[in-house]
Amino acid sequence: MGASGLTPIKHFGSWVSRSNNTVYQASTDGIACGVAENVSYPQVRGMSDGSNPPTTIRMVTNHYGSSGAYSGGCLPVKQGHYWKITGATYVYWLPLEP
Repeated sequence: MGASGLTPIKHFGSWVSRSNNTVYQASTDGIACGVAENVSYPQVRGMSDGSNPPTTIRMVTNHYGSSGAYSGGCLPVKQGHYWKITGATYVYWLPLEP
């Protein structure tokens, strides 16, 4: 809490590139995003929880298209939790900062 007794406002930090199918631990609250680009029948999955590796599916996106299809989504991640995105061409982390 701030000096006035109010919780400080948080803002988004800078986008950070991450790797597909890799487990990360969140040092802050944030949002993990994954995008599959130019893939046949893409499915992007996001998992997050307190286990390493995470097993709770928090996001799934599908696109039933031919070659060149796109799919993607984002999931909120709590500070200290582990997260992983699979099936993505690009993975990004967007931290919340004080």
